[in-house]
Formats: sequence, C-alpha cells, structure tokens
Amino acid sequence: MLFFSKLKTPLAWLLLCWGTFAFSQQSSSPVFSQYLAECAKPAEFFGIFLANQKVGYMSSSCGLLGQNKAQLRMETHVLMRVVVGSKEVSREVRQVDIYEAKPQGKLLNSTLTMEGDGGNQKLHGQRKGGRFEVSRERPGMPMDQPKAPEVLQTLEDANMAFFSFLQKAPLQGHQWDWTELKNHRMETKIGKTKVHFMGGISTTLQEVVQISAKDNIHISYWFDEAGGLREVEMAPGLRALAEAEEVAKSWDKVDIFNLVRVVLPRALSVEELQTPSALNYVLKGFPQELVTPSARQQFGPLKDGLQNLRVEARQPQNTDATFPLADPEGGKNLTATSQIESGLPAVLKLGKKIVGKEKNAWAAAKKINRWVFQNVKKGYGISADTTQQILKQMEGDCTEHSLLAVSLLRSLGIPARRVNGLVYAPQAGDAVPALYWHQWTEVYIGEWVEMDPTFNEEVASVGHIALGKELETHMVQGFGQIRVVGLREEKLSP
Repeated sequence: MLFFSKLKTPLAWLLLCWGTFAFSQQSSSPVFSQYLAECAKPAEFFGIFLANQKVGYMSSSCGLLGQNKAQLRMETHVLMRVVVGSKEVSREVRQVDIYEAKPQGKLLNSTLTMEGDGGNQKLHGQRKGGRFEVSRERPGMPMDQPKAPEVLQTLEDANMAFFSFLQKAPLQGHQWDWTELKNHRMETKIGKTKVHFMGGISTTLQEVVQISAKDNIHISYWFDEAGGLREVEMAPGLRALAEAEEVAKSWDKVDIFNLVRVVLPRALSVEELQTPSALNYVLKGFPQELVTPSARQQFGPLKDGLQNLRVEARQPQNTDATFPLADPEGGKNLTATSQIESGLPAVLKLGKKIVGKEKNAWAAAKKINRWVFQNVKKGYGISADTTQQILKQMEGDCTEHSLLAVSLLRSLGIPARRVNGLVYAPQAGDAVPALYWHQWTEVYIGEWVEMDPTFNEEVASVGHIALGKELETHMVQGFGQIRVVGLREEKLSP
C-alpha cells in the first residue's frame, strides 16, 4: 500500500542516469570518434544497490546500424526485484533509441517498454518531419497519442557525463522526460577524484556531477583513467556498480519494507495521532535536500548532526470557499497531465456524481477523500499509472488512491497535488514501530490541507512527514539514511 512499492522512483533515477540529455556544444572530431569507439564495445552491466543490498541490475549497449552506418542504436535495460512479505515484486524497463550517426544527430525513433509492478505500457516516439509523434499502448485500452513538444536531445545524449569527462569541462543541455513528455534543463560539472581498490589494484576515479534543473537532482558518475564508467551514485543509499554480467544479474532477496523503513524510538499513541496535535521528531542523517517547510511542518536548525522537525495537524480555518477555485501556484495544480487525466469525460462525470449539489470546496474535498477510500480496493502490487487505468481496475495502493483523488478534485476545479513522504502506519502489520514511504494528497480550499484517501484521514495526522510533491525523484536520497532518535508530543488546545 506504500509509495515505494512500485519502484517508480528509483527507476526514474536510473533512467535519468543513462537517459536523454542534450549536448550544448559541438563535439570535436576526436571526442566524437572516441564516443563511437565506446559504442563498439560489449554491453556494460551494473548491479543496483539500495542501502548496500542488491535490488536489481542495469545494462546499456549501443552500435551502428546498416551498411552505411548512418544510424546508431542505443538500448538501456533495467530490472529491479524485491520481496514484500512472501510476495516478489519486480519492475522491468527497456528503452531503445535510434539517432542519426553524426555529431548533434537527431533522435529518430524511441521505444520505452515498462512491465511488472506499476502496470504495463509501451511508449513510442518517432520523428516525422519537424515533429516528434508519441503513441502509448496499454493492455485493454485503445492506443492514444499524447501531445509532445519537439525533443531537444541529440546523439550525444547517450551519456552527457561521459562527454564532460572526455572534455574535462562542464556542459549544459536538456533532459527529455518520458513521464511528463517535457524537456528539462541539465548541466554537468567536474567533481573530485578518489582512489578505487579492486582485485588488489588501485585506480584513480574522476567524478562528474550531473544536475537536473527539474528537481535539483545531483548524480555522481565515477570514471576510471581509461574512461570506463565504474560507479554511479544517485543518492547516499542508492548506487550502481559496474560488474560482470553474471554477477550483476545475481539478486539479494531483499524485504523492501525492512530495508527502507524508518524505525521509531517508540510507538505513537492513538491520542498523539488525533487532530489537533503536534509532534516533534529529532532527526539524524536527514538530507538537507529533503527539508520541506510548510505551514504544517517547521524544521529547526541543524545542530550536532541532529535536526528537529515539528509537525502540526489542525482542522483548516478557511472553509467557506466555493469551487471552482483559482490555483495559488498559477494553474499547475488544476492541469490535466498524462497521468492525472482530470479532463476525461468519465472523471468529470464521476466527480460531479460524488459531490452532488455541494459547492463548498472543503465539504467536496472530504466527499472525494472518503469516496476514494471506500471504493478503491486496497491491493499491494495491483498498480496503475493513469486515472483511466485506476477507474478500470478500482484497486491499488497509496499511489492509486492519491492519483484518483487528485484527478477527481482537479476535475471539479479544486487545486490538488500529490505529496510524497513518510507515514506512521501500524496498519501495515509490522511489530516494529516505524515510518514507511507513502503518498497522499494536498488540497487547496482557500488554504492548503493535507488529506489521506488511503487511510481516510480528512486531515493528515502528525504521523505524516512530507518530503516532496508529485513525481519529485529526489526523495531517493532519504532511503536508508534517515533516523528518528527522539519524539516529543505537544498538547494543543482544540
């Protein structure tokens, strides 16, 4: 029922590592020749480690096509597999790109196939004249053609960090995002060096840091002196290491709940979780990139490696507004997307049916929250990526609940967004008191209110710690890093 279950976040990071980045400078002939020489080498394999446990592998390969070698084919394959209780959960992604085989060659064709937990679908993009046309296939649904802008990526996108390493210089460009069908700014910088020991031999590795402007993601690539990629550090707890194929494909049977949960010093009482209430968490190892202050959350200064987080849960004060409402953030929290399909006739019809003649935004939001809780069957590993898929199966975990709730709210003209973070969930049946990775919703009714349709909480309890919004992938930096070393309750007047 929890957010990490679909492995979407780490997969987004991994595809980002090897994925599509536009190269902002013309490649010199020697550099481009060296790039082509690397493509002639056998496929590379990397073991994927989360908190030092192997949870999957990645491979990448490329090569020239045709007698005249006018095109270049690149393929990336990711397989991640974990255990949840007695159930094995896996996610597999394969991307094949074909480019013009020349400096600044354009992307001609791209196919992204996703299978396993999280739902099956295939996205295909093809350049036709000056346009890049996208189609999407999903089991049991008609093929659709979402609109996409011109793709800015070029042949050098195969590995922007590698080009930066070869030129010993920072680069700037763009990232093509298959999830949002958008281009995002990207840049690299030359980092530090370190000595790497393997088989009794020491090698100096050079770091190249790649930064996404989308959500300020920092990824470190480590190259050996010959230009071989040895390690990719996506977060302190998530990295990929170069390995032989048979080693990379070996797998540790990792119980993901036990691996990434954040254990608490004690259980939280029923009274502490009621509204109104406030709870102070004393945090250790909390990444500063995940500091997310709000009216509900206040972070204290970092001192002696410890940081205080105060979370308060109260009923909203501004409950008189009627919908539709203007979005305080310019409209993005009312916009339909490829996942949040709030403009579909079925979604519009259902939203109106649920709220009936109600026009008060807060009352309508509570009706939507309660309806999703009551009507979406709780099912771990029963996953869907879009509103349409959820309406078809009406089963899923927290990501399905929050996606459907946000879609219904936006269809009514009520600004809403998904929230990613940690939740205290004794419902998970774990004997150890802990926080788990989770997703819920935030609704604007004249003020922002966090709600949880998975657990039917009209106001999210103090057991919820928000770390990001929507599809922000930087949350991965918290996996295996965050510790709660103290808890202190505050008594609030009603």
